[in-house]
Amino acid sequence: GRTYVPSDTDDPAAIDVDAACAAFQAGQTSISMGIFADVLVNGGTMGDQVDAEGGRVDVSLRVSSPTWVRPRRALVFCNGEEVAAMDVPVVEGKPTDVTLDLPVQLASMRDAWLVCVVLGDGIGGPWFPLLNDYTLAATNPVFLDVDGDGAYSNPRVTAQAMLEADLLAGRELAGPQNCDSGVALQYLDLLADVLVERTGETLRRVGRDAAAGRPNVEDYLQNHHPVREH
Repeated sequence: GRTYVPSDTDDPAAIDVDAACAAFQAGQTSISMGIFADVLVNGGTMGDQVDAEGGRVDVSLRVSSPTWVRPRRALVFCNGEEVAAMDVPVVEGKPTDVTLDLPVQLASMRDAWLVCVVLGDGIGGPWFPLLNDYTLAATNPVFLDVDGDGAYSNPRVTAQAMLEADLLAGRELAGPQNCDSGVALQYLDLLADVLVERTGETLRRVGRDAAAGRPNVEDYLQNHHPVREH
């Protein structure tokens, strides 16, 4: 595995170490096991916050690899949910260097982090030994300001604000509404303590409704011991 960091030179002896460290701190890196990936999202790159008001996201993903690595599938995830996918065009016996355009329209109008993953075949040769039978690349997150307030809120902060609004309005605690699984998971985690403390209810009813069509939430409800005890 390797971590790639941007540089303004191809000469290793001339790398600006301070600039490389700053890029690491800014999250402008990607990881690789045989495949290289870089991404632009609405004009921004890894580590950036970008305007995605209205949920429209234009992903431009560069995928490259040597002749002996075969990338297969490019995937885009927002808050842990797959939102777009595309096969990678490969020419046998030639290196790959393609840019894929993957437009995304988010179903949820909540802020989100976006990452891209590229999966490929295993190598099977002694020149590149791998513990796993696949090759891979993954980008660091790009942070999407979907609600247009000028700031990115992570799923937990978003869920906290949703729950506080529901409590303040005196609404029935019917579970997270109009959000993706990432936010829903955080909402349920925060809600579990509130339900027990204030009402003595459990997550059983609320969780069942929230889990419908959300495999990540179903897994959480089955495996999260404090919630199961509640």
